[in-house]
Amino acid sequence: PVRYERRADIYKAFTNLAASLITLNQIRRFC
Repeated sequence: PVRYERRADIYKAFTNLAASLITLNQIRRFC
């Protein structure tokens, strides 16, 4: 289960990074 937990953490980090990139792009559009 350790491997599975690690995969979940990586997935969470990846989704967070993608969300931050999207929000950054949206903010740049407004500016």
